[in-house]
Amino acid sequence: MTSVPEPSRLEGAGSAPRRRNGRQQACEPCRKRKVACDHQLPVCSRCRRGNITDSCIYIIDQQPQKRLQFTPPASPSPRLATQPRTELPRDFSLQPDNNVGYLGATSFSAVFQDTQTVLPQSGRTPEQAEDLQFALFEEHPSSRSLSILRSIPDRATCSVLFKLHVNPVDGWCRLAAQILNESLWITFGDVLDGTRTQANLTTMARILCRNSSIPLQEEHTDPIMWLRSFSGQKMRWESLGLLFCYWALGTKSLPENAELRETQQLRDTDRRRLLNKYTLCAGMCVDICKNGSTANSMLAILLYRYGIIQSIISGDASIQVWRIHGELAALTSFLGLHVTPPSMINDHSISSEMKRRLYSMIFKSDKVVATFTGRPPLIGSRFATTPLPLDVSDEELLNSDGNSLANSPNVDEHGWNNRGKIFPGTMMRAKMILTLIKEQILEIALQITPSSDTHQVLNDLRRRELEALDQFPKVLIYRDTDINDPDTDGPTLYSRVMIRLDHLQNMFFIERLLSKGSSMLGPEIIDISFEMISLTLIFWTHQDKLFGVSGDSEWLLLCYAAPAAGILCMELLRGRGSAAATPGRRDSSTNPPITRSRLIQQLSLLVGFLDWVGPMAPNTESCSSVKKAVRHVLDQALNAGAPQVTAPMDWVGDFGVGFSGDMNDFFNFELLHTFDWLRPDGQ
Repeated sequence: MTSVPEPSRLEGAGSAPRRRNGRQQACEPCRKRKVACDHQLPVCSRCRRGNITDSCIYIIDQQPQKRLQFTPPASPSPRLATQPRTELPRDFSLQPDNNVGYLGATSFSAVFQDTQTVLPQSGRTPEQAEDLQFALFEEHPSSRSLSILRSIPDRATCSVLFKLHVNPVDGWCRLAAQILNESLWITFGDVLDGTRTQANLTTMARILCRNSSIPLQEEHTDPIMWLRSFSGQKMRWESLGLLFCYWALGTKSLPENAELRETQQLRDTDRRRLLNKYTLCAGMCVDICKNGSTANSMLAILLYRYGIIQSIISGDASIQVWRIHGELAALTSFLGLHVTPPSMINDHSISSEMKRRLYSMIFKSDKVVATFTGRPPLIGSRFATTPLPLDVSDEELLNSDGNSLANSPNVDEHGWNNRGKIFPGTMMRAKMILTLIKEQILEIALQITPSSDTHQVLNDLRRRELEALDQFPKVLIYRDTDINDPDTDGPTLYSRVMIRLDHLQNMFFIERLLSKGSSMLGPEIIDISFEMISLTLIFWTHQDKLFGVSGDSEWLLLCYAAPAAGILCMELLRGRGSAAATPGRRDSSTNPPITRSRLIQQLSLLVGFLDWVGPMAPNTESCSSVKKAVRHVLDQALNAGAPQVTAPMDWVGDFGVGFSGDMNDFFNFELLHTFDWLRPDGQ
């Protein structure tokens, strides 16, 4: 007689029972709904939140099932052994139905969620669903998969490239990425060291496919379990693609002189070729995951970083970059990264904090894209409830559970760290706060029919922007003395300058919109523009101090300096820059008045910075156009005494914008859309 599965509440057990494949059994409500279960006893977190504790039982099925033995090619590594899998019918025409993503309050399933636990069980078992998903991967890995594995740098080069890429705004968790980098060699070192044979690489590719076919557990309270879910023996294609992104970004900081590079592999290969190679591999990992894997947050962070690298290679206005961003925005809403249930607002587990970090950077990137293209943003805060990430270090994040992190003595009541340091979480919180204000600025700038209270709203946004900056920790505030202060290191200087530039950019938009349609430039926007150029020039004049963290020069120039240069050029051509001081400007010894000579000096330095951008840079044509425009303005101001401009000037045709007697027709708000805005963090 066939045995009947026996339900159990398992109150006295130490852990949930395990299935024959070694994985823990999900409780019945989670198993029937095909959602992730955290296996907590006596009641899992999902059932506790749903107030269905009586239904949270574990059924142990003792009925034997037929197995299909899978024997991999011979390998010298016992770590590469694969597990036997359940035999399935050969009809794989249907996609697995357990990857439906986030479903909101109006979705087809919302009405049934409270009653779904009593619905009949699906005919497909969880093991069969995983096997069906695995069938979407190639049973015999193709040359593409093997090519990716052959392109992995050697052990020493992996370490060097990872260390070379230093970004104070990592957008994820750099320490976790470092552990992931090390786990690759701990697990697969005997395959990747020395000669990489076809048999061993094929086995490794199958293991990555098998791991990627299993839905990633997204709800963890233990940082160690979170790390183990995508590293080591559970390494996935998403994980490997993310590592390729870190290696690709590391090539940007390699010395020009090949003899100064640390490994032989780096000395023997052109830097640009390495960047292209690793970017290609990251893209192939993305394609593999999209075709066969289930959607998860690892794929989201991979897409985010892949988009940054692609913009470095093909330029921010390329179709490749726009497509990647569109996919990232779609995946963000599919995963529900924008939504946090009310019961989870105060949850600060590793999974919740990583979700908040990731969402804040994707949201920031979306607004940068919208600013550049002049198109409506793809993600809106109006539909989002995800709170800001906590301002904690990566070390504290990976060594704390949710409760200890929420009650950490290192975090104040506002969520900022009280240690006087700048962590990635510090930057992400600050940038998210500024971006939320920028979103409202964009709503005004991109609206078709201006509302009657636009000026009132803009004045309110200006007040909020200044209040937000006042509430930032003092460690984030830039001071003029930071440049020559030996106690201010490169990452700290970079962080302060970037926060200041983002603030000034918001103020620039607000003042520009307030003066739209006016032929006069207010003293505020001249002040803001002058400071934006001054701060951008730091990345050229203090390269040694900012080495490794300064990002792409052409992006910084086009994002911040070019629009500000347009304002200063207008001031010169109108002949108003010769006054002893700009009316309304702060007047102090540290901030002398903006005179005509200072405008010319500043614009001349900007031309030098623009001229320094190499011819192989992806945005070199845009930089060249800006440089040509500024040079013509300087020639006009110096040679002709800056007369009032009343005739068209042919040289501005390089921008594709008409130039008439009204200077606002040239340096207007629409000019900003011709510049490179995509990379949000100067990477």
